[in-house]
Amino acid sequence: MNSVYSLSDKQSMICVQASLLYEALTARLETIYDRLVDQIEPGGVREFENHFNNWISVFLFFSDQTQRYFSPIVKPEQSLSLQDLNFDEGKTCISNLDLINELGMDEMTVDIIPLVQDILNVVADEIGKTQLIPRTKRHLQRGLLRLKTKIVDYGDVLHTITFPLIQTSSIESDVDARSGFLQDQDADEKDWVIEWMRESLSETGILALESILDGISRNN
Repeated sequence: MNSVYSLSDKQSMICVQASLLYEALTARLETIYDRLVDQIEPGGVREFENHFNNWISVFLFFSDQTQRYFSPIVKPEQSLSLQDLNFDEGKTCISNLDLINELGMDEMTVDIIPLVQDILNVVADEIGKTQLIPRTKRHLQRGLLRLKTKIVDYGDVLHTITFPLIQTSSIESDVDARSGFLQDQDADEKDWVIEWMRESLSETGILALESILDGISRNN
């Protein structure tokens, strides 16, 4: 999680929570890949499918939340070109906002979905089988590698463009960041994503998550 973010304002609160959820997504995807690679004997189709489907559910929640929280702050009608991005002493200077349309959450999600579907198609071909044969395992590994690469690109957009833009924007979202970026208000179990994060993050990440949740609770 990027240490430049604090819990002192709405924009920072949104960025902190989004950054930690992204960290959990990348960590769990790495775990799914490593388990597949490390299998000496052919592994179960159902086990892989369950873990990957859970990852997809959280990723789609993440994409929805970033759109919901960020879109009111990032105004698409303003103009931006690549020349408007200047990197000076490690800081990003952004004078306009249209690049988020070109490299932002919506398009990044659209780029990721076909990669996810390719993996699901491989799994679907194995329906009824209990084991992953070596050929299928190799196909899944290649699909996961492509997905991991795209997720890294997604994170680059978040941390180098979107978060600095949110941090420096004078426009505030009507959505109250303290109401819980990590909570699924449409689900019966609103904290299901938080519980998934606790299972996915490192010990350091879990401590950061609990600190964030404590800060949200104290400020509500």
